[in-house]
Amino acid sequence: MDKLTEVSTVSAEQRDAIAALRDSSLRQEKGIQTIHTRLANQRVFLEQNRRDEVFVWNKRFSDRETLYKISVIVPAYNVEQYLAECLNSILDQNMESMEVLCVNDGSTDGSYDILKMYAQKDRRIKIFDRSHQGLGTTRNYALRQAQGEYICFVDSDDMLAAPEALNYLYREAKAHDLDILYFDGDALYENNELAQRFPQFKTDYRLTRPREYGGVADGQELFCAMQADHCYRGITWLQLIRRTFLTEHRILFPENVTYEDEFFTLSCMLQAQRVSHRQKNFYRYRLRRNSIVTSPQTNFNVYSSLRCFISTADLVLALPLRQQTAYYVAERLNELYGSMLHRYNNLHGEICGDFSNFEPVTSILLQKLISQNK
Repeated sequence: MDKLTEVSTVSAEQRDAIAALRDSSLRQEKGIQTIHTRLANQRVFLEQNRRDEVFVWNKRFSDRETLYKISVIVPAYNVEQYLAECLNSILDQNMESMEVLCVNDGSTDGSYDILKMYAQKDRRIKIFDRSHQGLGTTRNYALRQAQGEYICFVDSDDMLAAPEALNYLYREAKAHDLDILYFDGDALYENNELAQRFPQFKTDYRLTRPREYGGVADGQELFCAMQADHCYRGITWLQLIRRTFLTEHRILFPENVTYEDEFFTLSCMLQAQRVSHRQKNFYRYRLRRNSIVTSPQTNFNVYSSLRCFISTADLVLALPLRQQTAYYVAERLNELYGSMLHRYNNLHGEICGDFSNFEPVTSILLQKLISQNK
C-alpha cells in the first residue's frame, strides 16, 4: 500500500512538472511568434524604407530633365590660387551645350568670390554655396543637380588640356552609344621638389596609358585589360559618364572619407555595358602643396583607406563577376590594402595610430590589422 501511495505521489509530481514545462513551452512559442511577427514587420518597414529611398533618390537625380550635352562638376575648397585657370580651361571649350556646376565647399579664402565673378560673365556657370562637407558629399550634391546627358569631373586645382576635349569626348561617346568613355591625362608639378617626391606620376602611375583600348567592350573586360597592363586608374576625372547609367545603378561617392574615387570608379567600370578608351591627354592634374596627395599622412587618411577597402570589397561581393574579373579585382583589393599599410607606415605629426575618434567597428578592425602587420 505504501509503495502504491509512493508511486501515486511521484506520478502527481511528474504531472505537475509536465504541466509546468507545457506552460513554459507555450510561453516560449508565443514569444517566438511575437519575435517572428516583429521581424516580419521590420522587414516590411525596411523594404518600404528602401522603396521610399529609391523613389527619393530617383526624384532627385534621374527624373531631372536633360537640357545639356555635358555637365561639368567642379568642387571648390580653398583654391583661389588655381580656380581661375581651371574655369578658363572649361569655358574655353568649343562646346556651348554644357553646364558648369561649381560647388563652393565652405571655402574660407576668396574661392567663392571668384566663382560669383565668373558666373556673372558666363551663363553656363551655376554656383552653389554650402558648408564644408568634403569632396564625396560635394560631388554627390552636384550630381543631383546635373541636367547633362553626360557627366565630367574637373577638380578645381586642375584643368582641361585642350579646347576640343569635351566636344571630342561627347561625339565619340554618342557615336558608340557608350556608358563611359575613358581618356588620359598628364601630371603638372608645381615645383621641382614635388616632382622629386612624387615621380610615380611620370613613371609607375602615369596618367597616360601605354596604348589605346579603342574597341567597345563591357566594363569588366576593359578593367581586366587595364589591370593586366598595370594601367587601371581609380580616378574620377579621367572619364566621361552617361548620367542615366549612374541613375540606373544608383552610383554615388562614399561620403566623409578621402579616396572616394576608388570606389566610384570601380563601381562604374564593373557595371558598365558599353565602354571604350581614347589615348588623348585631355586632363592636366596639378601636384601642388597642401593637397590630399602631397600633404603628410594622417590617421584620417589611414582610416579612409580602410573604409575605401571595405566599401570596395562589399561592392564586388555583391556584383556578378566573371572568373577573370574576380582574379583582377582581388589583385586590386590587395593593392588597396597595401596602400593602407603604406599610409600607416608614413604617419607623423600627430598621435600615430589613434583611431578612437572614428567609427568604432572600422577603428577596432584597423587597430587589429595594423598590429598584425607590425
